[in-house]
Order: sequence, then structure tokens, then C-alpha cells
Amino acid sequence: MAYFSEVAAARLRDSDALLDAAERAERADTRETFGRVLATGIGAVIGADGVSYQELDHATRCVVEVADRPMPEPTPAQCEVYWEFHEENLLDRHYTETDDVEPRRLSDVMSRRAYRRTTLYGDYFRDAGVEFQLQFPLVSGGPRVAGLALQRQSSDFSAGDVALLRAAAPRLRQAYALVTARERVAALGDALEAGAQAMAVFRLGRIVDCTPRAAAVVRDHHDTLVGWASGDDRNPLLVDGVRAVALSRHADGSANVVAFFERQRRVDRERLRALGLTRREAEVLELVASGKTNPEIAQVLFVSRRTVKKHLEQIFGKLGVRTRTAAAARALG
Repeated sequence: MAYFSEVAAARLRDSDALLDAAERAERADTRETFGRVLATGIGAVIGADGVSYQELDHATRCVVEVADRPMPEPTPAQCEVYWEFHEENLLDRHYTETDDVEPRRLSDVMSRRAYRRTTLYGDYFRDAGVEFQLQFPLVSGGPRVAGLALQRQSSDFSAGDVALLRAAAPRLRQAYALVTARERVAALGDALEAGAQAMAVFRLGRIVDCTPRAAAVVRDHHDTLVGWASGDDRNPLLVDGVRAVALSRHADGSANVVAFFERQRRVDRERLRALGLTRREAEVLELVASGKTNPEIAQVLFVSRRTVKKHLEQIFGKLGVRTRTAAAARALG
């Protein structure tokens, strides 16, 4: 009896730890931060060799991943193998073809022998030491899937591990929905703060949200916009007299929040000097307004990143703002 009481008490502590992780993750401003906090929390409760939050779009082959315990980085050739043979992983296939959001083990849908016979295992997962998998989806039922992925090499996940995630699932999905909504509201606020006439949010090579005034531009120039946003071109995009500027970017460099301006606006350096900025600070702010990052500004001005950071601190103080977006809005005034 004492043994079973100890097991029950341990499971209760694990459940409380997962709910605490959900509460911490819920305070995140972005889904990447949410995923990192949640992966860390789940990894502390359920032992695994690899724990990560992933967003995969099988239609565009785009991946966003943040990991608490990352697996070995795949080579470009291995990535090609994954996308070519990913349907051999019946667990991945299950989540893309159904709206099931229950946590499941790979062993729930295919035997270990069948898994080891796949090209996907032989040319991709075997080198990474991924013998056992447990997935917990937050979004499923289509080419885009988002959720937590756990991997082990030596032993499979237990039914208790699955039950633990299943019990915490409603709270975890609630936290995910809240962070997603908060991220979109912040995106709209950034666009309005920058004086944009319209705004769109890009994710995994897709436009996932846009204001009504952006709909026409998106409809008429969808492929051009997606191609520009998915690449590493940090220059504004001009289409039919409308200027698209990336106000923020994802970890992979692709555009996140894109603001649309109906007319070309230029930075008036003299006006900035009148606000108290030095010549160099005005140059830095002009580059910020054009969408360049600190490393890119340092390269353009032949100064260190630390110097750029110090200039921005001075600029924020003189303009009475706290973010790059607000400073850029003042520059474009």
C-alpha cells in the first residue's frame, strides 16, 4: 500500500509541475517563448533525451523549432530525406490527416520493427538516436501541425507519461490559445504604432492573419509577398505603390509582422536632429526604420554591435520610447 501511495503522490507532484509550466508559458509574448518554457517544464517532469516545441508546415516544408534538449542538428541531405519520407512516420501522418489532439506514442500506431524498416528511420532518425517518440499536438488536422515532441533512445514512454500529458492537455491548450491571441494583438499594435495603413502576420511561409485593408494587397500579390517574407531580404517590398516592411522576424529570419504603407515615407534627419539626436544617432535610427538589425547596422556604419546598442539606448531615452518599433514610427513620423 505504501508503494502505491508513493506512486500516486509522485504523479500528483508531476501533474502540479506541468500545470505550473503551463502557467509560466501562458505569460509568454510569442509562441517561440511559449514553446521554450513549456518544453523545459515538460522535460523536467517526463524524462527524455530530446524535448522540443515544433511548428511544421508539410505543404511549404517550413519548420520552427525551439528545444530544451535539442537533438543533433540534421544535415541538409537528412532534411531532404525527412520531407520526402515523413509520411512513413505513421504518428506524424495521423496528426496531419485527423483532428486528433491527444498525446500519443509512436508505438501506439506502429511497431518498432516496422519503424526501423522505414527509410525515414535508416537515413534520418537512426543517426539522431531517436528510437521512441511521444508527441503532444496543440494544432492538428492539416498540413500545419504544432506541438511538443519528446524522443528517447533506450526505452519507450510509459502509459503514465501519456496519461500525465492528457490530464494537463486542456490547460496547456488554453495557454497556447492565449499566447497566440496575445501575439496577434501585439502585432496589430506594432503596425498601428508604426503608422501603417494595414498589417499582416506571416507564419511558416503563410499569411495567417491580416487586417481588412491588407486583404486586397494579399489577394493581388500573394505569391510575391510570401516569397519575400519567407526569404532573408530585409529591404522593403514595393508592390503597386504599397510598401511592405517587416516590423519583426522569426528566429529563422523570415518576416513575422508586416506593415503596409500606402506611400513612401522617408526619414527626415534634420527633424531628428531637432529632437535632440546626434548625427550618428539619426543615421542609426534611419537604418532601424528601414528594417535593419543591429548586426547589419554595425556593418553598414563600420562600428561594433555594442556601439549600435548604446546608440539605441540613447535614442530611446531622447525620444521617450521603449521599443524599436516606436522609435521607427517617430523616425517615419
